Amino acid sequence: EGTEGDSALKIQYLCELETIESELDSMPEGETELEMEEIASASYKTWDDALNKIWSELEKQLPNEEMDKLREEQRRWIKEKYKAASEEVAQYEGGSMESLVKTNTQAQITKERCYELVEKYM
Repeated sequence: EGTEGDSALKIQYLCELETIESELDSMPEGETELEMEEIASASYKTWDDALNKIWSELEKQLPNEEMDKLREEQRRWIKEKYKAASEEVAQYEGGSMESLVKTNTQAQITKERCYELVEKYM
């Protein structure tokens, strides 16, 4: 993919996302379940914050009409995210891994959404 058409903003945000990703990847793995939980939560929060930052940038950049469409799409995406997390968790029902898997799945899906929004709309 050529980057000629990519805006400076898009490139800046992609760099930020990649930085977040490598920072999270370089975090030590948790030893205990509690540590793993905390790492997963921190990771999810980090991606969620990134998503919110991208979102407010898009609100500044996009025409109202396009933003309205995107809001609709985002509502669907949120439902999908929870659905995917629930499906992922189903196999661990009641197990100690349940909330860890759920949080990790939500973090992963949110990360993908960050990239998708930047790629598609910036």
